[in-house]
Amino acid sequence: MIAGEAKLPRVYLKNAFKTTYIRFGIFFILSSLCVGIILPYNDPTLVGIIDGGDGARTGAASPYVIAIGNLRIEVLPHIVNGLLISSIFSASNTLTYYGTRSLYGLALKGQAPKFLRKYTSFSLPVYCLGIIILFPFLAFLAVSNDSAIILTWLTNIITAAQIIDHIAISITYIFFYRAYKAQGINRRTLPYYGWFQPYSAYISAIFLTCVVYCYRYSVFLPSSFTISGFFTYCTIVLVAPITFFS
Repeated sequence: MIAGEAKLPRVYLKNAFKTTYIRFGIFFILSSLCVGIILPYNDPTLVGIIDGGDGARTGAASPYVIAIGNLRIEVLPHIVNGLLISSIFSASNTLTYYGTRSLYGLALKGQAPKFLRKYTSFSLPVYCLGIIILFPFLAFLAVSNDSAIILTWLTNIITAAQIIDHIAISITYIFFYRAYKAQGINRRTLPYYGWFQPYSAYISAIFLTCVVYCYRYSVFLPSSFTISGFFTYCTIVLVAPITFFS
């Protein structure tokens, strides 16, 4: 999506992809490892929040905040909260862009109302942006305990949708790789090519598919099965194929 609007995609995207490994390695894998070392699985605060105690569905529920708090350094939890807010802002900005452009693309294809095609002199699809900006206000559902249940349902559905999205990306790349191979084109002639392909794409697709079908397996246990829980965790798995083939 970003490649379609980059002025020099061969230059900018090549550098962006290379830094992805560093960012994921440091900010996600390394930080998760550090939290796992500092924060035990039976930490009282963590267990209490998981059971629905005070701080659930808030920033206090973050394992990073709990782990830093256990170090007994007063200023560090505030720094971590600040970093979390900045990362949330960055992610929200990115997702707002994705949603706006996706809705605008649907309007151009005739799959969304025509008025969404209108854009400003700065090439900003203003109506698409206005609709997408309304969704972040759903976060206020966390204020009330009753409405927070709905927010939890939406969060679980979106989480599964993100996993399915990456499954689709992996499958798309597999067919892209096969198309290049069928035409006798060497991937090394591209400005950027991934490592360990196409094997990593197959591993990703298979692993994430297993994750989706094992996602909250406990909902199928007789002791914890509920209709609401079933639809919360299985809705997107049923809806995604329908929307794709339709």
